[in-house]
Amino acid sequence: MNILITTDDGWKAEGFRLLVDIVKKMQLGTVCCVAPESNQSGCGSSVSLRKPIEVKGTPSMIRLVGGTPIDCLQWAFQGPHPELVLVGINNGANVGSNLLTSGTVCAAAWAAQRLVPAIAISQHWRKQRTFKFAGERLPFIIKACLELYESRGLDGAFFNVNLPDPADKYQEPIFADRGDGGYLRTFHKAGTELRPVQSFYSSGDLEIGGYALDDDLLQKGHATVTPLAHMRVGPKWQQWLGGMLKETSRVKEQFSGLGRA
Repeated sequence: MNILITTDDGWKAEGFRLLVDIVKKMQLGTVCCVAPESNQSGCGSSVSLRKPIEVKGTPSMIRLVGGTPIDCLQWAFQGPHPELVLVGINNGANVGSNLLTSGTVCAAAWAAQRLVPAIAISQHWRKQRTFKFAGERLPFIIKACLELYESRGLDGAFFNVNLPDPADKYQEPIFADRGDGGYLRTFHKAGTELRPVQSFYSSGDLEIGGYALDDDLLQKGHATVTPLAHMRVGPKWQQWLGGMLKETSRVKEQFSGLGRA
């Protein structure tokens, strides 16, 4: 399997380097990395239109100077398409209302639109800013997502994975719907400048249509796996999505049987 890994935090980011190491140790296939030279957090699905992009690096670790995550994918997809795209590990959660501005999630969505399986991965922090548990949790979650791709034929879909704060008591991974929470941005005026301040909030114990919500479960210590879809989605995916999210208890049972091999 040819695997492409990118990030929106820049090629030097700790989470990106850790994800590369994790995937290589899993021995899933050939790994190629194409990442922005600098931090592009919050860039969403933006691309570089008004300036040239410089390409540096080696065949296994490419960095695009001035590029965004979508630039990285567009450059990489000029050759043979990868069979799996992984994006992350992002510095901070990507849940709820923040998905549209997330360079991590939008990169996975871009790949899914081209019918390439993709997983966006983010690390939530409230108390401890560390990735120390990602190495033991991610292989299982990645394997579970790949099993679902293989068994369900989920063309046009991708998974948004969020790992809980390392300081919380870790709960089992669970499929969840997208909530309404996330990072709330407010602005404080300092002279002539407006300085953004972010704070995380969740949807509380609310449920949409009986589905558990990613932002709320993340705050409770669960690793959340949210199936999302781009424009090309068939009835098979829609039926599976509704079934997986309908009952939280059944979702736990189905996830617990995946990724163990």
